[in-house]
Amino acid sequence: MSSLLIPLTGLKGTSQETEFSVSGAFFREFGEGPVLDADVKVKAVLSREGADFALDLHYEGVLTLSCDRCLQEMSFPVSLTSRVLLSRDGREEESEDGREVIPLEAVAKEFDAAQLIYDDLSLCIPIRHTHPEGGCDPKVLTYLTDNPGDEQEPTDSPFSALGKLLS
Repeated sequence: MSSLLIPLTGLKGTSQETEFSVSGAFFREFGEGPVLDADVKVKAVLSREGADFALDLHYEGVLTLSCDRCLQEMSFPVSLTSRVLLSRDGREEESEDGREVIPLEAVAKEFDAAQLIYDDLSLCIPIRHTHPEGGCDPKVLTYLTDNPGDEQEPTDSPFSALGKLLS
């Protein structure tokens, strides 16, 4: 499993930045999912907030998905920011400003952000992902809209006799 480690010790100044690149191999390590490939840059900005750490994750890039309509590959641009609070005091409820709180061990020297990055990118994918209008494979769309196999004679239903009784 990929580990995308953010050091928690040696914080110089008010914040420190760490950058990661996320590819399709990263998503394949988590098992089956909608992402076929990826080229996403992640910038992690860690800053102190008292005894806790604020972690801002900025994502920019492209995920490659399979179109739900034509099953061809499609690009899905990603541009989002996620904010969490890394807490050493064991609390797990949301912070006052609505950020998710992730508990840390008191002696933790680094934070593995792999699961958090996977979750953020997976949750930004819409439930139904399709090409923009006109972007799907025309051959597939023709098959979906003009399939001569759809014009079959209705078969005798056991309920057709009931319809005859009512008329």
